[in-house]
Amino acid sequence: MSCRELAYHEGRLDGELGAARSKSLTGGLTAALGGAEAQTYGQTQAIFGGIEETRAIEANDKVQIAKALKRC
Repeated sequence: MSCRELAYHEGRLDGELGAARSKSLTGGLTAALGGAEAQTYGQTQAIFGGIEETRAIEANDKVQIAKALKRC
């Protein structure tokens, strides 16, 4: 990949990471403040947000390594 493509992927992954963190946060708040059904939904969203966050961080790490190797 070119440096330009790597920069694009870095920006896209930053957006995905922000969305995943928001999902985790709102899921946690929903679980803490909601009723029984809302708690289950909130816990599920928080778990999925955590999984997505981890995936985005791992993918972003690969982009950073590629940028360093290409000296971008």
